[in-house]
Amino acid sequence: MNFKEWLLNEMPLNHYGHQFINDDEKDPPETFYSKEPSGRFQIYSQPVGTYGDLNINDKFSRKDKAIISSPKTARVLEQKLKSSKYNFNILFIENFKIDWTAKKDWRPEKILDDRISEYVKSNNLNIDQSITYISNRSAGHLMTPWMILHRLAHAIGAVNPSVYNTFHIILDLRSSRYLDHLRKVFLFKSIQQDGEYSITSRGSVEELFHELVAEYLWHGHIRLNPKTLPVDRERYQKVINSIESLIVRNLDSCVGQILRDIY
Repeated sequence: MNFKEWLLNEMPLNHYGHQFINDDEKDPPETFYSKEPSGRFQIYSQPVGTYGDLNINDKFSRKDKAIISSPKTARVLEQKLKSSKYNFNILFIENFKIDWTAKKDWRPEKILDDRISEYVKSNNLNIDQSITYISNRSAGHLMTPWMILHRLAHAIGAVNPSVYNTFHIILDLRSSRYLDHLRKVFLFKSIQQDGEYSITSRGSVEELFHELVAEYLWHGHIRLNPKTLPVDRERYQKVINSIESLIVRNLDSCVGQILRDIY
């Protein structure tokens, strides 16, 4: 292993950056967020994408900007991602709005690719050996380090939607209504919480997958709930091993790609 390879392995967060638009009066207001009665979740109080007449499809709230730009957020991600074998570029770039009158080639995907390519080139990012994640707006929960990894999982699912079908088969669920018993299996926080907006109440197999990707990247593995009955531990551990293998296959396939969590 040469020095460059060693350095990349020692620094799993190759690049962490943001480009915010200096336009505070148009940021989503802080009242855009409301708390579920238990106080455990922060959720949108208005439909995603709008706040009254305010279009927020390409903006972060002030709270999100404060969290994203905090050195602590980068430090936590750097520390947690050391548990994985991957290198990451994580970018938050506001305002991908397109001036159609200024572009002869008005294909939105080309203009977006040009913007990303410009950022990658100017910052000399390592794309080929990294997983690169780009987001451009607030997405319902505050962008804490955990939620950043959760949103990265959304982008993985967008690249490979079939991952959800495979995940559903591994869980062997007859329907999403059977998620509730998985509290006995997993240990991450949202699976243990009650309330209308909990993972189990929403019955979303997709959201469960996103949380498990965050769990895997955060801890380097998916933890088995120690309260699981001894008779079930071996069976549940096999399920967890299969989920981890699914996550690794999909992360492997994302190395060298740019994952766009773009609205």
